[in-house]
Amino acid sequence: MTRGIRSSNQGPAGVGAGFGTRVVRQYEEDYVKAAWDQIGDVLEANRRIRAAQAARQIGASLYDRHLVCLKLASPERAYALTAPAHRRVCWTE
Repeated sequence: MTRGIRSSNQGPAGVGAGFGTRVVRQYEEDYVKAAWDQIGDVLEANRRIRAAQAARQIGASLYDRHLVCLKLASPERAYALTAPAHRRVCWTE
């Protein structure tokens, strides 16, 4: 071992590093459990995001496939068919 490395492990900095290592080892299981708890929340959030993205794609597909044609053919009928949803959905063109 070189003299610089040996001397850096001694003294106040080396004592602090050794103490930190002991603390991490002492609470290692708690830290791992906390990490897994957090990843569970992240996975749940990602699942919800994917579900929302799928719902948006499905809604756009249904709109394109059914309502655009109906709106072009008979705007009054399209309005009557979608009237119950008008208060809950923003409609822009």
